[in-house]
Amino acid sequence: MQNRIKIFVFVFFVASITSSVNAEVLKWEFSIDEQQVKDGPEHDGSTNSPGTGKGMITYDESTNVLSYQLEWDDLVGEVTQLHIHGPADSDNSSSDHLLDIYNGTDVPGFPSATKGSWRDTVIINPLTLPGCGRAACDCRCAEEAVDNVLLTQGGRPMGILQALKSGLAYVNVHTNVFGTGEIRGNLGLPVPEPAYGVIILVAIVPIVRQMKFYSRSRTKSS
Repeated sequence: MQNRIKIFVFVFFVASITSSVNAEVLKWEFSIDEQQVKDGPEHDGSTNSPGTGKGMITYDESTNVLSYQLEWDDLVGEVTQLHIHGPADSDNSSSDHLLDIYNGTDVPGFPSATKGSWRDTVIINPLTLPGCGRAACDCRCAEEAVDNVLLTQGGRPMGILQALKSGLAYVNVHTNVFGTGEIRGNLGLPVPEPAYGVIILVAIVPIVRQMKFYSRSRTKSS
């Protein structure tokens, strides 16, 4: 009886840990290039720039932390602004910013050159738009993004996180040659990372079985 109680307490303890780490982590990996631009000077909306890049974004639902890593190379112009735009699908553009990464002077040490990389972490507050709290930010978040809500092209309310999770967001790299964006990277749909809670549960199953076996062996021997 005592061994059964010990097993129950052990399983309850592990389950409580599991519930706290079982929150989903979402991950986006994407390429950045001129062909994804939709408002450039070319007939198809691209820019014909040799610039390329790549990006990775993760969002932890348990902490509201969004982390990103971005790289770019061979741009025609120097980077003047860098944002995550949306909501917009891969065939359209949006002037709204889901996240302001760089606005020209507001990020010390930002590599505003034809080649560079940048990584950072922000906490997404459900009542504010990340990046718009900076003194140099001139985006319209205070008036238009109350309660973290933007309007789609059709006027339908959509939350910032909802836009990201729905694949309706893109990274836009603005330069002094292409002011509306030289290269662009559509985020697409996120891929859930393995839940640590599931990993823990799988790991403890053999332990619980061993504890039961040990308990039975002691009962028989007594």
